[in-house]
Amino acid sequence: AKVGSTLASLCDAAKNIKTCSVVLPCSLLMDDDGNDRSLVDMTSEFYSALYSDNRYRTGDNVKKMAETLQSVFIVAEGGSGMSDSAKSNANTAIQTGKALANGVCMSKDIVNAPHNVLNSESLANVARKIAEESGGTITCKILGKEECEKRGIGAYLGVARGSETQPQFIHLTYTPKSGNVSKRVGIVGKGLLF
Repeated sequence: AKVGSTLASLCDAAKNIKTCSVVLPCSLLMDDDGNDRSLVDMTSEFYSALYSDNRYRTGDNVKKMAETLQSVFIVAEGGSGMSDSAKSNANTAIQTGKALANGVCMSKDIVNAPHNVLNSESLANVARKIAEESGGTITCKILGKEECEKRGIGAYLGVARGSETQPQFIHLTYTPKSGNVSKRVGIVGKGLLF
């Protein structure tokens, strides 16, 4: 993963760079078992390192990381004989890493937002947006105050009384594209926004 952040730092430091090529050993891109986790991690770290929250900055305080960079080429050392399947797996790994970085950046945006921007209602809107952009793999159900009262979620409503906005109980459900759910996993979190 350090390769990704180092590459991002070098691209940022080299002002006015438009393209970058990096030659990496095949073993770094894929292990002996065909696992492309290293490439996913490298890509995720690259994009995460270029993140800069400029929503509340103006003038000289705006940070533009590698702003002229348009493309990065990853060349596998000795990879001229890579199969089409290996190339496809590498492209999928890159897209997965980019998606993970986008999720990390969105999380940073949520955590770093001040209360006048992020409240229970705007967080619910973020959850709706996640579901809309998931291609149907994520559904979103938001329970308002009345629905929570009907379900007897009193402790939640008691804490929510301290907020200026109405409570929004967010329930996101992920279903694989195949529709085959082999295992159910529940993750519970809380967001105190007041």
